[in-house]
Parts: sequence; C-alpha cells; structure tokens
Amino acid sequence: MEWEVCPIVFEKPYADAEDCPEADEVPALVSWTAPAFIVGYCWICIVTALIIGFCAFNQRFAPIGNVVPLDEFTKARSRRKSSYPALEDMTKGKDDEASRAWTQTAYKKTIVGTTVYALVIATWWAFHAVLAVLVKFYYDQQNGKETNNPFEDETQVLSVFVVVLLIGFVWSLHLKWPSSIRSLFLRRCKFAEADYIAVWCPASAQVNENTKRARHIQRILCCMDAFNRCFNAYLSFLYSDVTRPKIKGSFKFCPVEQNPDGSKSFMFRLRRYNMNQAMSCFHPGVMTVGRTLRDFLDQSNGLSEDEVTKRIAHVGENKIYMKKPNIVLSICEEFSKLFYVYQMYIVWTWLNYWYYYMGLIYLATFVIGGLSVAYIKFKSDRKLYKLSQLTGSVEVLRDGEMTTKQQEELVPGDVVALSPGTVSCDLVVISGDNVLLQESALTGEANPVVKSSVDPAEGKALYDLKEHRRHTIFAGTEIVECKEDDRGIVVKAGSFSTRGELIRDILYYERYRFKFDVEIEIVLGILICWALIAFGITIRLLGGVAENSVYTFFYGVYVVASVIPPLLPTVFVVSVGISHDRLFRQRIACSESQAILVAGKVSVAFFDKTGTLTKQGMDFISAESFVDGSRSEDSWNESMTMAMSVCHMLVKSNQGAFIGNQVDACMFEASKAELECSDDKAIKITPQNAAKPLVVVKRFEFDHHRMTQSVVVMDTDSGRVFAFVKGSAESIKKLCKEESLPSDFDDLTKNSAKSGIYQISVAMKEVLNANLKDSATIVRDDVESSLVFQGFIDFKNSMREETPHVLKELAAGDVHSIMVTGDSIYTGVCIARESGLIAPENQVLIGQLDERGQIVWTDGDDVADAPSLKELQNPDSNTDLALSGEAWTALAARSKTEAVKFADHIKVFGRCSPNDKVAIVANFVKQGRITLMCGDGGNDCGALKTAHVGIALSDSEASIVSPFTSLDKTISSVLDVLKEGRCALASALKVYKYELMYGQITTFNQMANAWFGITFAEWNWVFMDGIWMISMAFTLPRARANKKLSPVRPTASLLGPHTMSSYLGILLINFLAMVVGLVALNQQSWYQCRKWVMDDISLILVLGDNYESTVIWLITGYQYISSAGAYNFGFTHRAPWWSNYRFVFFFVAFTVLHYYVTLSENRVSCLFRINCGNENVVRPVIGSEPYPINNNWNTTVMPYPFRWVMIGIMTANAIFNFVWEYYFVNGLGKKIGEKMRAKKAANKSGRIYTSEETSFENDETKGKGDDAV
Repeated sequence: MEWEVCPIVFEKPYADAEDCPEADEVPALVSWTAPAFIVGYCWICIVTALIIGFCAFNQRFAPIGNVVPLDEFTKARSRRKSSYPALEDMTKGKDDEASRAWTQTAYKKTIVGTTVYALVIATWWAFHAVLAVLVKFYYDQQNGKETNNPFEDETQVLSVFVVVLLIGFVWSLHLKWPSSIRSLFLRRCKFAEADYIAVWCPASAQVNENTKRARHIQRILCCMDAFNRCFNAYLSFLYSDVTRPKIKGSFKFCPVEQNPDGSKSFMFRLRRYNMNQAMSCFHPGVMTVGRTLRDFLDQSNGLSEDEVTKRIAHVGENKIYMKKPNIVLSICEEFSKLFYVYQMYIVWTWLNYWYYYMGLIYLATFVIGGLSVAYIKFKSDRKLYKLSQLTGSVEVLRDGEMTTKQQEELVPGDVVALSPGTVSCDLVVISGDNVLLQESALTGEANPVVKSSVDPAEGKALYDLKEHRRHTIFAGTEIVECKEDDRGIVVKAGSFSTRGELIRDILYYERYRFKFDVEIEIVLGILICWALIAFGITIRLLGGVAENSVYTFFYGVYVVASVIPPLLPTVFVVSVGISHDRLFRQRIACSESQAILVAGKVSVAFFDKTGTLTKQGMDFISAESFVDGSRSEDSWNESMTMAMSVCHMLVKSNQGAFIGNQVDACMFEASKAELECSDDKAIKITPQNAAKPLVVVKRFEFDHHRMTQSVVVMDTDSGRVFAFVKGSAESIKKLCKEESLPSDFDDLTKNSAKSGIYQISVAMKEVLNANLKDSATIVRDDVESSLVFQGFIDFKNSMREETPHVLKELAAGDVHSIMVTGDSIYTGVCIARESGLIAPENQVLIGQLDERGQIVWTDGDDVADAPSLKELQNPDSNTDLALSGEAWTALAARSKTEAVKFADHIKVFGRCSPNDKVAIVANFVKQGRITLMCGDGGNDCGALKTAHVGIALSDSEASIVSPFTSLDKTISSVLDVLKEGRCALASALKVYKYELMYGQITTFNQMANAWFGITFAEWNWVFMDGIWMISMAFTLPRARANKKLSPVRPTASLLGPHTMSSYLGILLINFLAMVVGLVALNQQSWYQCRKWVMDDISLILVLGDNYESTVIWLITGYQYISSAGAYNFGFTHRAPWWSNYRFVFFFVAFTVLHYYVTLSENRVSCLFRINCGNENVVRPVIGSEPYPINNNWNTTVMPYPFRWVMIGIMTANAIFNFVWEYYFVNGLGKKIGEKMRAKKAANKSGRIYTSEETSFENDETKGKGDDAV
C-alpha cells in the first residue's frame, strides 16, 4: 500500500489531526536572575569559597604541627622478620620505602571548622531536597495543580532541574576525593592538642611486576596514569593537600581518646598508639617484658596493682579492639562510595519526566546490588569478630597474692595460673613441665602439643618466639591439661599477641592484584568516553524532534545511565560469596574470602609430605643395633631398647593417652615400655624386662636446625646416667665418634631412604654424675657431643588414598606440584614416585651439598653432570630434579638467576627446615607465580602464610593460620578450593560481560528510540531493567564448579582476546538482529500507513504505542535473556549449563513469556502494549486506571505472519549467540589457545638465557602468571 493512499484509508484520524487547534503561546523561559536563583548562586559560591579558604589557611598558609613518620609498618613486619628471614630478603627495598611512607599528622576540631562542615553537609542534602521539590513541581504541573507552583510549565521546571542536577553532581563529585568530608575541616595542630590523627596508609596490595602487558594496554595505562596525576594534582591544589605523599595510598583519620590517667591514645588497625611527650608524637603501645629467658624467671613474683595500672595506661586492655560489625554501618559504608553518588543522581533524572517508575526500578536495582555487597562483607566481618573475642576469668598474681581477674585486665608481665580453657595472650611457661595444649585454631596442628617451663640452663639465651615455642603458649590456643601450680608470664597481649597479629593480617589483607584490577580502570574510562559519545549522538538524533533542548538532555542522560550498569560493583563480590558458601558446605572454612579469586589462578602447589601427602601416623618397621661400628647379633639390644623407651618428648595425659610427636609415640609403643609421672613431676620410664625405672633428668626438644632431640636419664638401679640422642642420619653422624660408625653408614641410610623408609639414627653416651648436681646446669651442646652410635629405627609412612588422584588431576589442570619435606631427600623422591608426582620412567637428578659447600648432583649412586637447562626445557625431556634445603639455600645465595631457571623443574625439596620452606615459597611468589601451600600446620605455618593461598589440614573451624582450612583434613580440599576459585573467577567474568552487554543493549535500543522519537511502555522497562536483569545477573554465577580441573586457568583479563571476542561478537550479533528487525518492519506493506510521526517528545506517556517500539523491544528485550543464556555456557571451569537450574528456570520462564507476548493478543500482551487494542488495555505500573492506545489507528496489533517473523529473528539471534559463545569462543578459541601455548612452549625450549635475567620470563608463554599484574 502506498503512502499516498493512507489518508483515504484512515480519513478520520488524519482529519482530526488537521483540525487540531494551534498550540498555545509558549510561555517565557524562567528568569535565572530571580531572587531565589541569586540566593542559590550566592550560597554555593560562599560555601565553596569557605571550603577552599579553610583548606588553604589550614594546610598552606598557617599550618601547625609536623608530619611525623608512624612506627606502624616496621612493627607489623618485625614478627615475620624474626621468624622467617627469607621474607626479609624478598621484600627488601620495598619495605624500607613503605616504612618511611607511613606518617601521622595531628588535627583538632574547631568552631570554625565545625561550622563550615555543617554548612557543607546541609548543602549536600539541600541539593537532594531541591531536586525532590522540583520533581514534585513537575508532576504538579502535569496534573494541573498550580497552587504554590512558581513555574509556568514543565519546561521551566525541567530546565531548573537540569541546572541543579549538574551543579550538585559536580560539587558532590569533588567532595568524594578527600578521605572524608569531616576531615577537610579539622585544624592542623600539635600532637598534644590532637582530637584526630591522620595516618597515611600506603597502598600495600602485592603486585606481580614480571607480567608483560600488551603494548597498547601499556600505552592506555600510561595515558590514564598521566590523567590521574593531573586530576589529583588539581584536587590537591584545590584542597591545599600538601601533606599527601606522592606514592599511592589513603588517609585514615583516627579519633584520639583521653585515658583515665590523663594520657592520650588512638587506635589504628587494632593497635593502640600512645602519646609520647618526649618525642611529641604517638608510638605503638607495646611493652617488652624481658629479653632473655632469665628475665622471665626473675619476674615470677608478679606485679603490683599500681604497676598494672601504669601498664594498662600504656598498652591498653588485653583485647582486640575490633568494632562489632553492624549491618547498618556496613550498608552506609557501601553506599557512601563514589559509584553510588553517581547512581543516585541518575535516579533523580529517572524520577522526573514521567519516568518515576523507572527511577524506582533503577533505585531498587543498585540498592539490591549494594545491599548484597554490604551483607557479604558484614558476614565476613562478623565471623572474624567472633574469632577476635575472648572472655573469661583467670587467676593472676598481684601484690604477692592470687586473685581472680577478667582476661581483659591482663598486662605484659602478669604471672597467671594456668588452667584449662582458651588463652587470650601470649605466655611463657615459667613453672610446669607437661602443659597440654590444642593449637589447631592458631597453627593448624591437628595433634595436641606439650609445653614446658623455661630451662634455667638457657637463661642467657635471647628469647625468640620461634626458637622457644616449646615454652610459649600462644593466644588463641586452648589449654587441655595442666597442674594447679603451673604458672605463665604474659609477654604479649591484645593485638600484639600472635593471634592479634594474624587477625590484623586477615582484616587488612589486600588481595594480590590481577589484570582485571588494572584493566577495570581502562574499561571504566572507555565506558565514560562511550557514554559521552552516545550522549552527543542522542542529542543530535533528537535535535529535529524536540521543541526544547531540555527534553533531549534527559534522553541523553538515560543513555549515559545505560552505558554504565548499576550492578557492576557486585560482579566479583557475589561470585566470591557464592563460592565461599559452597566451600563451607564442603567442610572447608575460609577466613579470607578474597583468596578464593586468587585460588583461581594458582600455578604452583607446594605440599608437605608427612601428614599431608601421607597419612598422619607412622608404622614401626624395625630397629637395627650396632656395636663398635658393626651390626649387633641381637638386632635389638639393651641400649637400643633403652633409647626407644626414653628418647622422646612424650607425656601422659590425665586420661592415660600419650601426647607428643607421632614418631615418638610409635617408637615408644614398639618398645613396650611404661611411663608414669610421679607427684614430684619426675617422669619415670620402665623399659621392657627392666627391674627398676629410668628417671628423666632433662629433655631437649627436637630442634629444626640441629635436626636432633635428646634426653638425659638416670638408672635408679645402678645410679649411672646416660644421654640418648636421636635425629637425622646427617646430624647424628656429625655428633658421633668416628670409630663407632659403620663404614657403610652413608650407603645404609641412602638405601633405606630410597625404599621410602623414614629412618632416624640413635646414639648415646654415659654421663658422669659429677656433672648432674643441678639439672639446670646441663647444657645441650655438652650432651650432644662425643656420642657412640647405637643404630637405626625404621618407620613407614603410608600414602593417603587420595594423594595420587589429587596430584594427577593437578598436573592435568596445569598446576605444577612440588613436595617440600623435612625428611631425607631420598625418602621424598620415593614417595614422589609412589604418588605419581614423579613419573616412574623419569630420571631424577638429586642435588646436595658436599663438605666444601658445593652442590653435587647424583643419579642413583652415580655422580652426574649438572643438569642442562636447555635439556630440561625440551618437551621430550624425562628428567626431574630434587634438591635439599641446604642446596637450595646455597644455590639461591650464589646465583638467584640460576635458582630461578631451575626452580620450575624441581619436584622435591628435602631436608627443609621451616625457614627453608618459607624461602622456597617466597622465591616463587617473588617471580610472579600464584602459589598454594598445603600442610598440616606446625612447622608449615610460615609457608602457609607466605603462599598466596594456604590450606591447613585442621579440624578447627576457627583456624586462622591460613585462608583455608580443610576440616576433614584431606588434600582433596586442594582440588575443591582450586575448582571453586576457577569457577568464581570464570563466573565473575561472565557476569561482568553480561552486565556490560545489558548496558550496551539498552544503549542501542534507546538510541534507536531517539532516532524514531519513541520509547517503551512502563511495564517493558520494569521487566528489562528490573526483573530480567536482576534475575539473570544473580543466578548466572550460581553454576557449580566443574568436576575436573581444566588444562588452562580462567582468564582474568577484561581486555584479553577471550573476553573481548566473547563480548564484541555477541554485541555485534545483537546489533545486527535489531537492524534486521527494523528492516523487516519497514518492508511490511501494512506498516507504510502506520509509521510513527512524532514532533513532541515531551509527551512521554504516548511515545510507546507504535510498531517501531514494538519491534525494538521484542528483539532487544529478548537479547537480555538470550545473551545471559549464551554466557551460561562454560564447560571449562563451570558445570554444564543445565546444572545451573535456577538460571535455567528463569531463562525458560522468561523465554516462554516473551514468545507468548509476541504471538498472543490479550491482556498479557497488553501489559507490554504489544498486540494490544483498546478493549484489552491494562493499568500502568503506578496508576489507578488504564489509558487507551495512543496512536491514530488505536491498536498495536501486528499481523499474525509478522509475529512469526519476529519469533524467527529472536530465535536466530539466540542461536547465533549460543553458537558463537559455545563453539567459537569456548570451543575453537580453546583449540587455538592450545596450539599457541604449544608453539610458545616449543620456542621456549630453545631459548637462551642471559646473565641479566632474574625472573621467570617464560611464565606468560606457559599461561602461568599471565593474569597477575
């Protein structure tokens, strides 16, 4: 049908149009010089001038007081420095710079500052109040209520609204730059007058510096960094912020408290800082009780009440000053962020111009998102708060008498009576030899441990938390058994205790930064630029339609609001929260939920051997005795029987169970001896067939440096005194007389280790009574010297059933597994072969130090040449390396470059001390590898904290030794954590793509609407921006983790080829589908007489009843659903798409609804003003009566054949989306990635390293560390 005949067919509507009366005279524009506007101008200018003037006077022209370094960073690092020297080398340089960057500046409240602050807050809320009043005036105009309305028509209201909106947004944006608005109006002062202390906190998120970035990404980052520097310089100048350091960070304003004694202090990061009058600044309220062990013994008489009062004033109460989480405060903190300020002003634009229902939907959308983020954070904080709180009473020695006090009243130096229960501070035992503790909550150690009192013979030794842990009871551990007269002295309390330090680490942990942390800034920059471009295009498209530019402004703002989705901040938080809950249901406790995302990028996994790869217990095999270097005819002679009976650290609990090292327990059980503790605390051991017991004179616990444990006993029958020593073969050999050793000693120990035997060597000597007048005088060096070798004791450590499967799946998942063990390197290699860590057919080169300190490589019993890096990197190479802890330390000390080169080919580290384990893990961390450490606590604590992801095998849900705790104590939890980490990261990227897709679909359909001068009906927006988007976004990340690890880790790049091909491909398909739909509409003959012609976009309620909006909404509306369906695919790291049943339910339900609306002609379709006539119209979102179809033909019903055309386009659109994502992005893209990795690996095998290289430059070509920054 030709357009010329349309007036004939529709004669009545066109005649009515011609008879329309002329428009009334356009009222005059609002006068911007009216008194009300003058008052507003003056108010804003005065308040702004007061802000700038106060800041300039305070900081630039008349500053008082100095900026002083804060002794925070070095104190926090001192614990790790003393315990783990390897960390000091790893962070050397950076730590020194960061420690100088922590500063403190004093501020106080003044009447002037408080007044200006009140004016600013009043102005802040006044903007919103004025906007609310203008919204009311607009609707009053629309409804004909002109009473008390100063505006002549809605155009004037909207014009004023736009001006207030823009000024308010820019003004509020500037006020979000300072740390807080309140801090702007505090007066600089001297520290003695301070009400607040501003602490500068440098950004401490650990960054991988070795990752290469694409050149164009690097250039964009440089441009953005330059822009940020300029913008920050502008704001720093505006606010006269001369105290801000040049390095990245933020200010934290801490209120100063007045103590009862008149002193001042403030709390920062759970730590108390006291005013030091002499230094005129604040210092940490830490107190050192004693330097040597003798100092603790000398303070056994306790403190006086007066002294306690002084110490409380200095260190504060013995508690962790963590505020109780409050859901309201969490919500306020979340919604005070800059993103929500932007969102709130966007909501105001929707609330106006008859889009109030959209404003409410938009408000509900970002409020739901913000509440989700706040609630997840609140749950995490609440859990940590429960861990930080300890209450109860304790008996303490005050003024020479025992008195009952609360745990919070303890101070360093207090002498307390030990009693069963949880300990709230670090104690040193000064009386008591068999204090039984459960340390699983703090160290992850599954078995109870025994603590003993300080040895007077070591009184001159400097106290070290690690060296003397046998005498130390850590805060957070539980005393299981002790005697009534057992005593301990408080050495550290509150946040300075070991438990307090760990909670500080968790609370202020900053996750390692990935590519998406950096690239999200680029994405936001791109979105902002695109929003401005789209705004301009929209204004241009509406230029010929709108009578007044104010209406085009609102259309443009709606397009801007669509570009940046309101749920974007929830992308990673929601995915992590879902995985956190799933891990807990799998009995894996998580104390640092942010570590879940890090687990998704793990490329190296370290495992302890005993109790981790193998079972906890030991099986006794045999004992072999030697006399004068020769095998004894009796394989188990009297001396060996005595050694097995007494050379251990076992104690007997009140229930009769033996507590101590499992090897000791297994050995003692095999000896069939009897142990008893007499009333005088003496330990008596009766060997099998012995007439009288042996009395333990003194014990020396196992020392990781000496690799020995010893005991001195007296034979009550003969009065003779013997010293027994057991330990590693290497250590015992050095302590024994040469003539007592068998000539083939090294071969014997090596052969046993190769067979997987856990072997300890035993030696002894007789000690003269003259040296034992006082057991306190016995020195360990005297005991462990000039020994006579006695023989070997052999044990077998059985493999866990799940170990081979776990290691096999890790290897299939491109995770390099490494064993770090304190056992013999040969035992480690044997277990590695049994577990599949080393293939049976592979050659193993073992590196150990010789007597000259040189690394000697052996292949079996033969000396081998040093391994060639080129040969090791050959894909066909079947050579693996094993290295002792000493050899690794020597290699790293001699040449870090060489150590880095070979690290990737080492499968076993043997004879590793706890410090060696930390150094090994720290080296991989430094090179940018994302690491995991799995251990059973105890001597693995340092490595568990050093690795990016630590998994402790412990049955304590409250364990804080590592981010993850396997309550079932199984290494299968490693797979569960990695699967959930990869699933969370992949799901977060999918939701991110969907959120951006939602924004761009909305942007395109709104720009198309602007082209035609139309919009959608009310319920259409409700479903698109409310029901559909929220349902899809919150169910999309609920897919379960895949059952197996993929050979590749998920990308963490927002601008990488995988992410961009997925996003841009579907975006292009969706755009073409919309174009095809409009072209198909234009080809319809019936449409030629029903084209929409609109010259006034101010009548918003009548712009949706046309076929253009029908087609655009049907096609782009279903794209919200089909795009989410495409992103639900992801078999690599997530379970098959159908297993996400919540999402599938909504997808099917929304699809059925959409297709039904397209094909039907009833009240359901009329809800969306689709296929609707006046006989079926329904009421709008908010309204009491339905309004008729507002077009000349009084209907939006499409011919039935064209409905099927729409169904075909929507279905084809969805199919193309699915095919693109499933087959091209996930399928073909995966194959291309595999070929590229294989090609790069081949190139790498022939690579020649230069002497200048000190890092794993080949990580990115292997896909390792490619997403860490």
